[in-house]
Amino acid sequence: MIEAQEPKPEQLSGKCWSFEEALLDPEHCYTIAAQTDMEDVTTGSILDGSEVHRFDWKELLKNAVPYTDATR
Repeated sequence: MIEAQEPKPEQLSGKCWSFEEALLDPEHCYTIAAQTDMEDVTTGSILDGSEVHRFDWKELLKNAVPYTDATR
C-alpha cells in the first residue's frame, strides 16, 4: 500500500524537480510520479504530492518508441 499526501506549502518554492518510478507485475505497470517546485528534496518525503496510476501493458506499448540517448 502506498500513501500519497498533499505537498506542504514550504515544499513549493525554488526550482522544479520530478520523480518517477515504475512497479511491475505480470499484468500491469504501476507508476508513481511526484513533482514540486522545491530545490532541496532532503527536507521532506519524495512521495509527498505523488500520484499512483495503473496502466495496462498493451496500452503502454501501443505508442512505444525505442529509447535513444541524445548525448551519444
